[in-house]
Amino acid sequence: MDFILVEERYWNGVKQVCGLSGADIYSDHVLLKMELDIRLKNIKRARTAIKKWDLEKLEGLDKEEISQKLEVEMGTNYDTLPGVEDKWHRLQNAIKRVFEENIGYIKGKQAKKPWIMQEMIELHCFSSILSRLSVTFNIQGPFGG
Repeated sequence: MDFILVEERYWNGVKQVCGLSGADIYSDHVLLKMELDIRLKNIKRARTAIKKWDLEKLEGLDKEEISQKLEVEMGTNYDTLPGVEDKWHRLQNAIKRVFEENIGYIKGKQAKKPWIMQEMIELHCFSSILSRLSVTFNIQGPFGG
């Protein structure tokens, strides 16, 4: 007689167990098949903010100046590095540093749709702050009471 070991927390998930005696294996054991119904928990992870380059600043930059800064940043012994990986990491880090100095990242919240203006985003943030504070205004005017 063969057994299937199941942890106690999964006992209620075992739906069916049967022996497959006709399996062509050279053993005195019987192959067992188990149907298990479990639901795995969806683990929510915190989303990290993605830094985006401020691409609008690219138009006003001088290409020759950027290339000179890249050459200085990479160093003079770039060709003497032993491996391709070392060269790639040096180039990647140099590009990041030069772009951080000259272009920078986009600051603040950006609209996902291009037709939403920055003023609309600021107004929405302001109104959400007011709603959290539960501030009410009494407006007196020709139509107000």
